[in-house]
Amino acid sequence: MLTHPLKSSLNPENSIRRLMVFSNGVGGHHPVYLRHLIDYWCKEKLVGELNFVVSPLMLEQHRDMICPPEASDHNIRYYAIDAGEHTAIVQQKSLLLKAWMEWKIINRYIKQLNADHCFLTAIDPFQALLAIGLNPSCSMSGIYLRPSFHYQNFEGYVSSWKERIKSIRQKQILSRVLQHSKVSHIFCLDPYAVEASQSNANSSKMQVLPDPIPKFVQDHSEQIDDLRRETLKIEQERCVFLLFGAIDRRKGIHQILEAIQQLPPEAARKLCLLVVGKVAPAERTFVETEICKIQAQQVQVVIDDQYVSELKVRQYFELSDVVLATYQKHVGMSGILLIAAALKKPALCTNYGLMGELTRQYELGITVDASCSNAIAQSMMRFLSSYPAPVIHLTKSQALVQQHQTEKFAAKIFSEIGVREPTR
Repeated sequence: MLTHPLKSSLNPENSIRRLMVFSNGVGGHHPVYLRHLIDYWCKEKLVGELNFVVSPLMLEQHRDMICPPEASDHNIRYYAIDAGEHTAIVQQKSLLLKAWMEWKIINRYIKQLNADHCFLTAIDPFQALLAIGLNPSCSMSGIYLRPSFHYQNFEGYVSSWKERIKSIRQKQILSRVLQHSKVSHIFCLDPYAVEASQSNANSSKMQVLPDPIPKFVQDHSEQIDDLRRETLKIEQERCVFLLFGAIDRRKGIHQILEAIQQLPPEAARKLCLLVVGKVAPAERTFVETEICKIQAQQVQVVIDDQYVSELKVRQYFELSDVVLATYQKHVGMSGILLIAAALKKPALCTNYGLMGELTRQYELGITVDASCSNAIAQSMMRFLSSYPAPVIHLTKSQALVQQHQTEKFAAKIFSEIGVREPTR
C-alpha cells in the first residue's frame, strides 16, 4: 500500500471531505481517468482527502501515471486491493457475483477510510445491486460507460431480439438506480443517453460527462515528418490508414485485412496500413498470415507491436491520413475517435452506436457496417480515390473537440459531487 502524509482541512458540512475513488480496472481508460482526477485535484488545490482504491496491477503497471510526485503534497493516498481478492474476482465468471465481491470490498474501504463519498470509475457493474436496494455505506456516484438502451433512436439501427431485451432491462434498472437515495449522480459519457433518460424520475441525477481528450494531443509535436520518412520508411505517395490500440477482434482487425484483399491493384499500391499497438496473442498467427497476403498485393504494412509513449501516439496520428475505428458492435465512447477529431484526421468508423452517431452528426469521416469487409473495402476506396482531399468537417469536428477538453472531465465530477475549492 502506498500512502502519503495527510493534511487535515475544515470544510462546510455540505462538502466532501474524504473522497474515495474505486477503480478495479487496469488498462484502457482506467489509469487515464485517474490521472485526470489527480492532475485537476493538485492544480486546483482542492480541499480534503483523495483516496484511491485500485487493483494491485494498476500500481504495478501504471505507477508512473497515477502516482506523480506532487500527489504527496495534496492529501492523495493509494490503497491496493488484496492480491488474493483481486485474483478471485478476475477468475469469477459470473458478472453478478464478480460485482458482489467488489461491492463488499468497496464498503469495507468506505468504512476503513471513513469516506464521505465513493466515486466509481465504472458504475455499470453495480447498477443491478443498487436497483435491488443494496445500500453503500456513504453517498455514491459513478461513470455510466456503456448505455445502449437508446440506440434504437440512431439512424439505421436494427436491433436483434437480444438487444431489445437488453434495452428494456437497462431502462428498468436505470430507473431504479436514479431513485436510490444514496446515489447522488450518474455521470454518462453518452449525451444521447442522458437526453433519452429525461422521462425518468430524478433524471437530474444523470449528467453528461465529457470524455477527456489527452493533454498530449493538444501539445505541439516536432519531428513528425522525420518519424514518417526516416524511421518508418513509409513511401511518400501512400495513403496511411492507422489502426491504433489493442489489436484484436474487437477492433475489427479481421474485417480490415479481408477488406484490403478486395481492393483493386491500383488502390492497393496507394495504401499503407500502419498498425500501432500490441497484437493479441490469440490473433497473432492470423494477423501475420493475412499481412503476408496483402503485402503480396504491394500494400505497404508498418507495425509497431508495443505500447507506445504519449509523444509517439500523437506522432502516429499526425502522420496518418485516415484513422480506422471499425469496432465490432462497440457500446460507448472511443478515445481514438476523439484524438482523430482533435488532430483533424478523418475516421473510417463503425456505423453502430455512439461512435457512429457522433461520426455522422459531427462529420468526422465515413461510417460503415464494420462487420462487412466488402463495405470496408468500398469505404477505403472512397478515401483512396479522394486522396489527399480531407473527408472531415473541420468546424463541426472542432466543436466536438471543444466539448471534450481535458479539464472539463474532472471539473464536472468534483463540482457536482461537492468537493470544495480552497478559499481564494
